[in-house]
This record gives sequence, C-alpha cells and structure tokens, in this order.
Amino acid sequence: MHSREGDTRPVGLQYHIELTPEMFDTWMHFHPHRQEAIEILGQKRFEHIEQERSMRYPIYREHTRILFGNFLAICTGHVHES
Repeated sequence: MHSREGDTRPVGLQYHIELTPEMFDTWMHFHPHRQEAIEILGQKRFEHIEQERSMRYPIYREHTRILFGNFLAICTGHVHES
C-alpha cells in the first residue's frame, strides 16, 4: 500500500483497533505469557494495569478513532486540517 499516487513510501499499521474491555480482560487473564508478564512487572503492577483499564479505555478508543481516521486520510489523500 502506498500513501498517494506516485508516492513510493510504504505505509503500514499494526494496531488492535478492535480491542474491547472484554477482550482486554480475556487477554490479561488467559494470555499464554501471563505468568511471565507478572514475573517481569510484579504482581502489584500487573494488577494496577488491570485496574486502570476502565479509566483508560475511553482514551484508548478516542486515540484509536484519531489514528484510524488519520491513516485513512493518508491512504486516500484526503488529509483534513484541524
């Protein structure tokens, strides 16, 4: 994929725009590397991440909307001035 006609700079994006609070909870509780994450972060920090999810999720969704909108604008050449 290229950003504009004649532009040869590749544009790529890998981001879980589909993440829901339920998916996050599932990933936190059933991820195959869960124990390794706890060992690296410590139990208290791992639990803190879980607790912050509900507070931070609206920010994540807004950033996701902006990121995806900007990505589409670049791909279609319809960049909007804010």
